[in-house]
Amino acid sequence: MNLAPFHKELEDFFNAMPLDHNLTKIYYERRSKQYAHNLTVLPQQKVNFKILTQSFISVFLRKPHNGHRHESKLLADYQNQIFIEKQSKYPYYTSALLFIKIEGFYRNAFIQKELKPYKSQIAFLVKEIAAPNAPNMNNEKEIAKYCDGLLSIIWDDNQLKSKVGEAIEVFNDVREKWIKEKGGKYRFGIKDSEEFTTELKKRLWSDISINNNDSCNRGTIIKVGRDKNNYLYGFISKKPQNVFFHEKDGHKINIEDSLGREVLYDIQVSATLGDERAINVNAI
Repeated sequence: MNLAPFHKELEDFFNAMPLDHNLTKIYYERRSKQYAHNLTVLPQQKVNFKILTQSFISVFLRKPHNGHRHESKLLADYQNQIFIEKQSKYPYYTSALLFIKIEGFYRNAFIQKELKPYKSQIAFLVKEIAAPNAPNMNNEKEIAKYCDGLLSIIWDDNQLKSKVGEAIEVFNDVREKWIKEKGGKYRFGIKDSEEFTTELKKRLWSDISINNNDSCNRGTIIKVGRDKNNYLYGFISKKPQNVFFHEKDGHKINIEDSLGREVLYDIQVSATLGDERAINVNAI
């Protein structure tokens, strides 16, 4: 059971969304077997925590190679990027609906059975083809406008099938090239390969202009100071360990006046020490 306010608000958001063009509706099953005794809610209309987490990370965090992992593992790995109280609910609904609709295309054989392991990749590609350059998810107004445009496609089976067809063509082309260049044994590790996701992105960038901004980390600056050379530095709240940032990395924020500010940032990991530091820090 998900008792956090975010999940109750998300359940209410799902319930408030209008019917799609086929007069169907999806429900966030926040509690286990929540709709078990409601015969009007069909199994394919239920979105559980697993679907919610896997779809959001695959589609909006653009990490389809992690989309098949267990939801508890994903929750731990992406705790600073998902289910944040001030995040818009639109992307969660949109990605979940896209997963549900694609699952239906597998059932009715519109998508070939052999592509079933790659549902996350197909969903990711559909979103990027149909609506590239998503705005920052923490910008409520802009992300709502963006999702409305994407939903107009997802709700329309004819439009969605067209985008799914394009996604499958991209996937198959990249997979064929991948296997040809790397060898036959690599056909078996595609669904969880970050390197393969990178190849999908490269293909997309060559076809359309896509902003490759995956900056989704969010936190609060809890300390600001100066080092021995009088450079400004600070720490951003992050579990399990707060993350360091330094003015020499260049940031879109006035560090000296940033204590207590909420920020977005990217993570850079030291190749030698494995230490994390925040880069591209930007005030919300």
